[in-house]
Amino acid sequence: MFSQAGGIAVTVPAMLFWHVIIGFCEAAITTTFVMQLYKLQPAILNGLTFLKRGAV
Repeated sequence: MFSQAGGIAVTVPAMLFWHVIIGFCEAAITTTFVMQLYKLQPAILNGLTFLKRGAV
């Protein structure tokens, strides 16, 4: 009955646009939160080596 209604060629492009926007917004919020937390309470994030300056 619904075999002709869509498929992966229709579904993926329709969903991709909004999921990319949501992903960028989530990344911006998370980055802002982590950087503010690092400035205010660096001891909480002490084990995260990617936040340390000069870390490889």
